[in-house]
Amino acid sequence: MIRTTVRLDESIYKEARKKAIDERIAFTKVVNQALKTYLHTKKVAAKTPEFKLRVYHLGRIKTGLSRTDLYENI
Repeated sequence: MIRTTVRLDESIYKEARKKAIDERIAFTKVVNQALKTYLHTKKVAAKTPEFKLRVYHLGRIKTGLSRTDLYENI
């Protein structure tokens, strides 16, 4: 475990301290559980804009073409 100093809002500190006392656990454990929960929640991805492609008509489908038919002008 690592020791560190954090600055908390007084209201958050009081609430966390009260929770630790009510549940009879260490204040450190309350802070660790809160951070663990925060860090493991999935982030909501920003909604991506809808992407639309234009459709173009390229003529009728030709069937029965051979390779020589396709490349006759080359």
